[in-house]
Amino acid sequence: TVAYDAGGGELFRSVSVWVLMDTDQRSMVLPGKSGVNVEGLLRGSELAIPGSMVPRTLLNRDKRTVRFTDLDWNGHMNNCRYLDWAADTLPSPFHSVHSAREFSVCYLSEARENESLVLDWELTEDGCLAVDAHREENLVSAGHSRVFSARILF
Repeated sequence: TVAYDAGGGELFRSVSVWVLMDTDQRSMVLPGKSGVNVEGLLRGSELAIPGSMVPRTLLNRDKRTVRFTDLDWNGHMNNCRYLDWAADTLPSPFHSVHSAREFSVCYLSEARENESLVLDWELTEDGCLAVDAHREENLVSAGHSRVFSARILF
């Protein structure tokens, strides 16, 4: 997606990868195996699809619980809330003088209401906030401990 201002100047570019979800099994479904065919339109100036984010040891740790306002109509944490949670690791004074220039979010498994997640995070010297959210190891459900990773460049 590319958005332009009234004068034709580029405001931003984005790329997203979507998945289908089996609401009974609470798992991702491959489109081809479900009879869904999504045709794309290539224009030649697309951004590359981002790669996965390899977890690493981060310096800080917070814990947060998924609440009603974090949910989407599927009953799991809305993907837009991941960036809110990541940004909330830094205090308001930081945000008053720094603006996000670029971000990536990698969804790995769903988080449901009242589920607590551990947020490991770090702001690097070059202005990149890295956040990895996961379930506590002794509370891993469905074999997925990591829920999402986010990177925000300020």
